Amino acid sequence: MSKIVIPETKCADLTKEIARWLSVKFGPDPEYDSKKESDIIQWGLPWFRAGALVVDEDYKVLMIHEGRIHIKKVRDENYKQWLLETNRCDAGGWANGDGGWNIPAGRLALGESFEAGVVREVKEETGHEVKVLGIIHVRWGKDYVMPTFLAQNLSWPLQCRVKDPQEVIGICNFSIEGVRALNDAGVLRSPESVMDTLDAYEAYLRGEKQLNEINSWDD
Repeated sequence: MSKIVIPETKCADLTKEIARWLSVKFGPDPEYDSKKESDIIQWGLPWFRAGALVVDEDYKVLMIHEGRIHIKKVRDENYKQWLLETNRCDAGGWANGDGGWNIPAGRLALGESFEAGVVREVKEETGHEVKVLGIIHVRWGKDYVMPTFLAQNLSWPLQCRVKDPQEVIGICNFSIEGVRALNDAGVLRSPESVMDTLDAYEAYLRGEKQLNEINSWDD
C-alpha cells in the first residue's frame, strides 16, 4: 500500500481542508493499492484535479469543446445504445463524440503541485499560457478534489494550438451570459462544477468573495 499525499499548493487553507476531507472519506491515514501506480503515472492522480477559470479583459471565459464523451454522460438513450452496439467505447467507457463545453481541467500528475497542474492543463487543452491569480472555487466531488483557479491569459488574443485536436475540438471565449446560455441548452460537460465556479466568480466581482477563500466540503 502507498500513502495518499496531498499535492503542494501555495494556499495553506486548501491543504488543511483537503486533509480533513481525506480523513473523513478515506480514514485518518489514507492509502491506496500500489498496483494502481502504473495507471497513476499514465493518467494522473484520481483524487486530485485542477481547473482554470481563464477570463480576458472583457470578462469573457475561455471554454473548450471536448471531443470525447464518457458513456455515463450520454443523455440520449438511442445514441448511448448505438455507441455500445458498435463498440465505439474503449475499455474505460470513453468514445469520440460531442463531449460538451467545459473549462480547462484535469488530473494532477504524480508529484505536481495544484498550481503547476492547472497551468499545464490550460497549455495542453488550449495552447495558452496563463498566470494563476488564486483559487476561486473548490469542487468537492464524491472521491476527488478540484480547486479551480482564476487565471490571467498571458497569450491572448493569439490563436493557439491544442496538444490533442481530437480531444479538444473547439476553443471559444464566452461572456458570462453566454456560459449560462450553454448551461440552459444542456451542452456543458460538467454543468454543476462550471456554474458553481461562475457564481463564485460573480461574487468575487461584487466584492463578496476573496481569492483563496476556501469553501468547505461539508457546507
